[in-house]
Amino acid sequence: MTAGIAVVVVLLFAAGVAEAAWVLTGAGSGSAKATTMVAPAASSSSQTNTSITLRVDSQPAGGPAPLAWRVDRTSTTAPGAITNACVILAVGGTCTDGGLTSGTSYTYVVHSARNNWLSP
Repeated sequence: MTAGIAVVVVLLFAAGVAEAAWVLTGAGSGSAKATTMVAPAASSSSQTNTSITLRVDSQPAGGPAPLAWRVDRTSTTAPGAITNACVILAVGGTCTDGGLTSGTSYTYVVHSARNNWLSP
């Protein structure tokens, strides 16, 4: 008898306050408006015992538009370790995380990214 073990996946979508810093040189003053990047609508589009394909379904409303989305993974076997699983480059785009172990639960967090700015 062959028993299949499924990978359990939980998707979390990060949204929160973004941080920024500006450096001023010389005399005078400066100002800028800081805003947040909104979490995307993302989903799992396919899954096997050792891989999962994630998809960004729509551009988030409000805030600056992300140029990509970084997908981070943690597991029940190493709960403190965060692995950059893959990057999604466009709305409707996908990425596949193929480094999974059958029978392990994983949690994914999708971060909006724009230039050097990454949402929490």
